[in-house]
Amino acid sequence: MQVHVDTPAHISYPPPPCRRLAGNDLTSIHPEALSGLNQLKVLMLQNNQLKMVPSTALRNLHTLQSL
Repeated sequence: MQVHVDTPAHISYPPPPCRRLAGNDLTSIHPEALSGLNQLKVLMLQNNQLKMVPSTALRNLHTLQSL
């Protein structure tokens, strides 16, 4: 299972600083899946089937405090 997380253009408020993707049986994350989440502070990925997260998926998450 692959996940693509983005923020629709019609939303005018900032995205939440936390994304809970835990327990979704994810096997991979697309390198662009987290693009646009510049204010993301917490990313919860536990209890999935992930073996790795591409570094390109995390490259613009400068405010990320917890993974």
